[in-house]
Amino acid sequence: MPEETGGPQGSEDRGAAMSGIVASFLGLLRDNWLFLLIIGALAVAFLVLRTPASDVASLAEVDAILTSGQPTVVEVFSNT
Repeated sequence: MPEETGGPQGSEDRGAAMSGIVASFLGLLRDNWLFLLIIGALAVAFLVLRTPASDVASLAEVDAILTSGQPTVVEVFSNT
């Protein structure tokens, strides 16, 4: 006969396993909180400080912007 897995014993085993996983996760956080904080700060800094995409679509637009008489910052990026 197959054993029942949905009884009270099965839920106690799952609860014990879940509390072990939670305890392991909390131990990981407690042991590595400074490293995780630094990685999180770097990720936030990257998202906040990165240069947004340009809305210039063609070389003619670049020429028009550069010769318009307004001060312009040109950032050159190569993804190679």
